[in-house]
Amino acid sequence: MRIYSILAAFILTYGLCNCQSHVGKKVHTTTKQSPRPAIDSTQIKLHQLIALYPVRALPLKLSTERVEADPEIKDSVANGIPIPSHLLDLFPERLYSENGSDVFAVAKLNLPEERIGLLTRVPSVYVSSKIKLFVLNSRTGQLESECEVAETFGDAGDTYVRTAEIRPSENQSFLIKVKQNTCWPLDEELSKFKCADSLFIYSLHNNKLDLLSKKGTRHE
Repeated sequence: MRIYSILAAFILTYGLCNCQSHVGKKVHTTTKQSPRPAIDSTQIKLHQLIALYPVRALPLKLSTERVEADPEIKDSVANGIPIPSHLLDLFPERLYSENGSDVFAVAKLNLPEERIGLLTRVPSVYVSSKIKLFVLNSRTGQLESECEVAETFGDAGDTYVRTAEIRPSENQSFLIKVKQNTCWPLDEELSKFKCADSLFIYSLHNNKLDLLSKKGTRHE
């Protein structure tokens, strides 16, 4: 009788050990992994936007004169890639609310500290003939600074043309040379004009745009 009691206790103990081991394995194999953190929709849109911008060789010359004359032209650097409407809310609303919504990705400049320079063609008075440089914080999605680098406009004898050349400089910075020509008529017959030429030199350094120099002349 004592032998049977000892045997019964052994079988019960062995069975409990198996149950514990089995349950342990079962819990191990069915343990749920922690859910992955949700991806911010703004970050998704930022990645989509940045991917549209090509990296172009420097020095880069920018002019919208051909685009202003023929908005359908395809062989101009300034033509750019159309930015879909669902990404436009990443830009200031004033860029596209008044004069349409044609915004184009022209080129990007890789900057330090998670910043990217986005050269973007945006609406002007009649067509998208203006190029702006936006400094984007790719981590926060904030546009930290902007500068108009190219523009072409003409109406009733008045003309305004801005062109730019972007060159690399020291310490991951860039020099931006902007030439501007403005002319206006002196008579109704549009036979005489007065013009003003300006030269602006900017530095894009430490993710900030600084005006280094400005020169101007007038002539008829």
